[in-house]
Order: sequence, then C-alpha cells, then structure tokens
Amino acid sequence: MDITIHVGLSKAASTYLQETYLPRVPDALFVHAPYRPEPPANPVQQFVYELLFRNPARLDRARFKAEIAAFVAASGRSKVIISSEALFGTPFQNHSDFCTNAQAIADVFDDPKIWLVLRRQDRWLESTYSQFLKAGLSTTPERFTNYRDGAFSEYRWIYGGPNLDVRDLDWRPFVEHYQALFGVDQVLVQPFERFAEDPQPFLDRFCAFAGVTPHEADDVERKNASLSPVSAFVARAVNATPMNVKLAVKRYVPSQMHPALILNRTLDPLLGRRRIFPQWLATAALEHHRDNNRALAALLGEDLAALGYC
Repeated sequence: MDITIHVGLSKAASTYLQETYLPRVPDALFVHAPYRPEPPANPVQQFVYELLFRNPARLDRARFKAEIAAFVAASGRSKVIISSEALFGTPFQNHSDFCTNAQAIADVFDDPKIWLVLRRQDRWLESTYSQFLKAGLSTTPERFTNYRDGAFSEYRWIYGGPNLDVRDLDWRPFVEHYQALFGVDQVLVQPFERFAEDPQPFLDRFCAFAGVTPHEADDVERKNASLSPVSAFVARAVNATPMNVKLAVKRYVPSQMHPALILNRTLDPLLGRRRIFPQWLATAALEHHRDNNRALAALLGEDLAALGYC
C-alpha cells in the first residue's frame, strides 16, 4: 500500500486539489476526508473525523489501521492519495493539534508520504481571516492577530472570538517535525506561490513524488475568493448579531444567503481583489518571519526570496 497524504495548509489550493485535480489522477485511489463526511463514511474519512473531533485517547488506531488496509485492498489500487487540510492542525485552535494529528498518521499508516503546501504568512493570514468571517465569526484584523502595543501577542484561548498567535506561523518547525517523524525523503514541501505562478510544473512535481501519472491542470481558478473590504465589513457587522438570533435565523435561511456572501458573489468581482488586511499589519507579520523564512528556504533548498518570503 503506497499512500501519499496531503495535509494542507488550509487556504493553499486545497479546494482545487480536492475537487478538481486529485480525483482525476488515473492510477490512484483518491480519498477526500472533509471535516464532516457524508454518511456512509469510508474508514479513512471516519478516522480523520474521529481524530479531529473525539478525544484522541479514545482513537482506536489498531482498528482503523486494519479497516483502512481492508478498504484499500478492496479498491484494487496500489496507490492511494488522501487529502485533508485539517490534518495540519486547526487554525481556530492555533494549530495546537498538529503534533497529535501527525502521530496518529504515523500510527495508522505504514511509511506514508506527506505532502505539505505552504503559503507566505501575510497572504495566508488575510485569506484565513476572510474564511473566518465567512464562517460566521466577527473580529477585527488586529484582534484576530493579537496585535497589541506594537507587537504580536499570544493566542488567547479563552477569548470569545477567532484569533491566533502570529509568532507561531514559523513554518520550519512544522516541516522539521514531519521530517523527523516520517523521514526527509518522505516529505514534500511546496510553496503555494509556485502553484499560483504556474500550476502544471507544481503538480507534476507532486505526481513524481507520489509515483502517479500526471495530467493536465485544467479548470484552475480560485475556488474560495476572499471577501472585499465592503463584504468583509458587512460580514463583521452581521456576524456580531447575538448567537441565539443567528441560530434561529440559520434554521430558515441557507448559509449562502448571508449578505456578505451575496456581495462576495455579485459586487466583489466588480471591485477587484482589494486587500482586507491593513497593509501595515500584513507587512508586520511578514517582517516578523523574514529570518525564519530564510532558515526555511535553506532547509528546503527553495528560493523563497523570489516569492517574497524573505
């Protein structure tokens, strides 16, 4: 059983990969493991679901290992590609479940290959902030990044809103942990910006790593466009509605009828891709990690300076 696991990041082409490219790989069984799998879930999807939402001490690793092996054997495929950006860790929880998830993968899968797509910190922050607003949460960019008194501060786990610790977005320790756990040759790390520049060589490199046949990268378009400043303002205002009111309305109104999402579909394309993060805040986040990114570039042997990381 030759397994490659795409672990994320979130907001780094995962929707395109899961919906368009990976299902068309001709010589592999592809399994998308979403946060909420539609029943009946296959063993891979059920494993990821329980890993994310149950007490990890109750995760029956031996059972899942046997069930997944039987599931793959029944498929008749020798190559398997699994994708779940949640495996990298939950942004809502400051990726605090990263190590738990990585160890569970090591326990359940024999010698898996790990595929990680990284994204420059400033752009990842803005895209993740937009996604949080789309999810119904309300906060400002400064509170989201815990930027106070001229510096980034710690993740506030009791705080009643979305936030994270920008200082923890040094990607190098995450990469090193995967390499230590699975082996350097078993981990492929690629910057999202290479995909944005030219998706075909980016995807060809992945296919060579996974040992599968590449195919044309068609239908390459942004699947989850960020909000504009106008729709982001509307989202923050509407999402600040008391929770009991939001839950009552949600019973009768589909999520796609959220005023901000309506604007996102209609007005935002006319406004262009304007940034919703203050430029000074995005710059501060990137400046905080420039030295870290230089170390990451050396680790990967990748020219990240050409992509604006350092």
